[in-house]
Amino acid sequence: MWGLSFRIYRIRFFATVCYGIESVMRSNGYFTYLVNTDEDWELENSYLQSFIDDDKVEGLIIAPSANTERIYNDLLGTLPFIFFDRYYDALNVQSVIIDNEGAVFRATQYLVETGHTNICFVAGSDNISTGRSRTRGFWRP
Repeated sequence: MWGLSFRIYRIRFFATVCYGIESVMRSNGYFTYLVNTDEDWELENSYLQSFIDDDKVEGLIIAPSANTERIYNDLLGTLPFIFFDRYYDALNVQSVIIDNEGAVFRATQYLVETGHTNICFVAGSDNISTGRSRTRGFWRP
């Protein structure tokens, strides 16, 4: 049994990813618990403690909420886990991510090269790795 911890209900991307992960896990003989953290670190911590206490949970796939680095540092060594979409630089945790910085840089570069000058940029929170990476990409010279 594997636990999936994501903010799933407000962002379609996460719902699609969870469906894919659950399908692959099921086809390989695993059941999954899926929880919605709703970007609430206290709720996320509560779910994680439940996963740790459940001896049937073999590992976790997590899109960490903002400001949860200490929680995951404390989780190291208890259950195997990987991060998805987000990560913490200071933690040595396997992470499945895309190049947010490069993607935003290329998109911005394309807009500038095609003559656009009034470009609105929405990055997300600087408390989350994706927001920081996207901001770096937008401001990259």
